[in-house]
Amino acid sequence: MVTLSLLYSSGYLDYSSNFVPEGSFRMREEAIIWLQRVALNLLFALVTKKFDDGGGSRRGMVSLGCERGGIYRGLA
Repeated sequence: MVTLSLLYSSGYLDYSSNFVPEGSFRMREEAIIWLQRVALNLLFALVTKKFDDGGGSRRGMVSLGCERGGIYRGLA
């Protein structure tokens, strides 16, 4: 079973309410495809920010984010 956890902090636009699945995913790939579809409907693309395959007894983790993620700074 794949678990989704959403992180956000002040200074960022919060789209997390759009990323609440109706059920659970059996495989990581299913979750990533669902996340990408939601992101495309919001007109942005997801990219892999961090990846850890686990190793040993640790659990693997993938961190996805908006390709233009970050704090809006406006024009200088």
